[in-house]
Amino acid sequence: MSAAPGMLSKPKITLDEMRAISSFRSEAAKRTGVSEVTRTALDAFNNSLARIGWGSSNLLEGTNYPLTRLSYNYILLQSLYRSNWIARKVIDAIAEDMVKNWFTFTSQISPAATKKLDMTMKLTGVQAKVLEGLKWARLFGGAGAVMIIKGQESPRQMEKPLDVEDVDLESFRGLLVFDRWAGISPSSKICNDIDRPLDFGYPESYRVNPESAGSFEVHASRVLRFAGRSLPNWEWQAENRWGLSEIEIIYEELKKRDNTSYNLASLIFRANIFELRQKGLAQMISGIGTNAGAAQQFYNAIQAQAQLMSNQGIVVSDPEGGGLATHQYGFAGIADVYLHFMYDICGACEYPFSRLFGRPGGGMGDSNTGDEHTYYENLRAKQEREVEPQMQKLMPVIAMSALGKVPSDLEWRWRPVRSMTEEEQADLAVKKTTAVVEAFNAGLISQKTALLEFKQQAPETELWTNITDEIINEADEETQSPMEMMQLESELNQGDEDEPEPKPGKSKKKSAKKKSGKAKDEAIEVCA
Repeated sequence: MSAAPGMLSKPKITLDEMRAISSFRSEAAKRTGVSEVTRTALDAFNNSLARIGWGSSNLLEGTNYPLTRLSYNYILLQSLYRSNWIARKVIDAIAEDMVKNWFTFTSQISPAATKKLDMTMKLTGVQAKVLEGLKWARLFGGAGAVMIIKGQESPRQMEKPLDVEDVDLESFRGLLVFDRWAGISPSSKICNDIDRPLDFGYPESYRVNPESAGSFEVHASRVLRFAGRSLPNWEWQAENRWGLSEIEIIYEELKKRDNTSYNLASLIFRANIFELRQKGLAQMISGIGTNAGAAQQFYNAIQAQAQLMSNQGIVVSDPEGGGLATHQYGFAGIADVYLHFMYDICGACEYPFSRLFGRPGGGMGDSNTGDEHTYYENLRAKQEREVEPQMQKLMPVIAMSALGKVPSDLEWRWRPVRSMTEEEQADLAVKKTTAVVEAFNAGLISQKTALLEFKQQAPETELWTNITDEIINEADEETQSPMEMMQLESELNQGDEDEPEPKPGKSKKKSAKKKSGKAKDEAIEVCA
């Protein structure tokens, strides 16, 4: 029975959507103890005469967003990563920027110990393995890196929690990286130990299946976990407690851009079209007034002409009088449409236009400074959120292997992703130094605090690198008021003014007497 004209009709809901809604309500009722809602409240705008608003029969209300879970499509993700340069750059570029400049230690440890830590990471390829884990997490939604420690590589030992104190000297052998579809899968048991904040709420262990051996369990304390974009709890469980692939975010925008690009390329072949006006074409095609042989010869001639033409098409028409005409296609406005599809991809992947497509987004005169600043801020947040927790788990193991102990103040600082020019670095050094000096002269900080500030600036400004802990410990810890410093400076200047200047003649005589006396003494020594 059809609805009467003008009446509001309910939107169509698929059977799968209805089942999902029913399941959601049932589960919510079980968890909250509240009875299942049986009625739906409708509160939306609608104008049935204009056919706009909720439930109206128009193109806009026909829009639907089905739950695709594209991260499950392993073959599609692999194909895009191998063949589509935009998809590959979206996956690789941000991961490479996060680790390309690595980090520097800020602990109060000796340069020799710092060199040992750096050398251990270099020999075991830690930076490259972390980059690999980040890439596969962005592509597939999840990846894991298993810590390999000599003496603890047996399956029986790998399933036990890792005790950092049991790591022997020079026993760390590196990381073994697996993506979520090829080598590692989380267990159903969730860690509920609040003393393990890096693993709390995540799987207690992982099933690892390397190519050279059978599968075995690995405790979560031995695994660096890299996940894609976060999801709500039920979707997180549906993704087997991994994250969302970056491809799923940009897939629809990528299709728009690629289709537009291919259509633009096909239009190039139709940029110039020659129109051959053949009198009697309709009769020739219909067979009236001509024989089949003459029509076939005409077709062959037209086909030969079309093949001899390079990028220019030919069309035959039948206006009166015949002749030849040229038609050119106009491309005005197409570039703007194409450009906006490219902008949408950048917005979806959180990557600046100039870095993704290699040219300024606003034209040749646009420096894209604002976009670059926003990107670096987001990148810093990603480092803290995605890489830093895994390094907190890994660095104590590397320290035990390289030094035999974990320094109590083991800390590090991520180097800036953007490399400054010499002028920018010099300007930054002057501003930071001036700020500290002015604070010291104002009596706000002591000499020791000023030296500590200079030492903390060293990795960024590349100045004050020779300030040692001994110099800092010997510095004055008391602050001086501006009046005291002015009084001290006045006394020093007054002392310089009170000291009489020697007369030129007397100074010459004195120096001459000194020289003659010295020569006399040397002569006496020679005679003796």
